Parts: sequence; structure tokens; C-alpha cells
Amino acid sequence: MNKIIIGIVALVIIGVGAWYFISHKGNGEQIGGAVTSSAPETKYTDPKQGEVAVVGAWDCLVRTDGSETTKDNCLFSLKGDDGKVYALDLSKVEVIGKGSDKAAKIRAVGTLGKSSESDLSGIFNYDAVLAVRVIQSAE
Repeated sequence: MNKIIIGIVALVIIGVGAWYFISHKGNGEQIGGAVTSSAPETKYTDPKQGEVAVVGAWDCLVRTDGSETTKDNCLFSLKGDDGKVYALDLSKVEVIGKGSDKAAKIRAVGTLGKSSESDLSGIFNYDAVLAVRVIQSAE
């Protein structure tokens, strides 16, 4: 039970951090550990060894018990064009690309983890955890 509570608290903190980074993006300023850019993106950031790039749409994780997810209790996820749902670990984001907060499609670069490795795998429906390093608009 304590692991579940700690896991929920951790994801809420990550979600709030993600909201802060996305809603307070600036013009080339550093926000926390992430750097935003006002320059138009000319190409995508290449994944490093062991990383993947996933393209999809912002979404909220869906609870396994069917209860409603609202804007106030949304834990960010990425609904990939590959049909999978990725829980997002946004604690290590280095770069937030211009317009990625309002983009209908985003591209996230990071490392994959199994959903079974998360304390929240029984609370939310998702296929994998994506520890994001870079978020960019895919439009």
C-alpha cells in the first residue's frame, strides 16, 4: 500500500513538473533543467544510443477503475501513432521545442521502461513508460 501511495505522489510531482515546464515555456530561457527555444526547429533531435523517438498526441493516463480523469488530476501520457500509450516520466527533460505545448502532434525522445516496472501499473492503463529527454512539435 505504501508503494502505491509513494508511486502516486511521484507521478503527481512529475505531472505538476511537466505542466510547469509546458505552461511556462519561454524564448530561449532556461526553466529548471530544460532549455526552451524560440528559434524554428529545422530538424529533430536524434535519439542517443538506447533511446527511441515516439510521435503521437498529448493525453492523460486512463485509470484502470474507469474513474474520470480531469484536467486537475491528469498525469501526462503520449498516445503514440503506433497505437501504444506511454506514461511519461518528465523528470529529466533537457529540451522543450518551440510550440510543443500546443502541438496536436509531438515527438518525444527518451528511453523505454516496462509498465510492469512501475508502481502505477495497476492503477493506470499504459503500455510502457517513456523517460523523456526531448519534447518537440511533430507538425
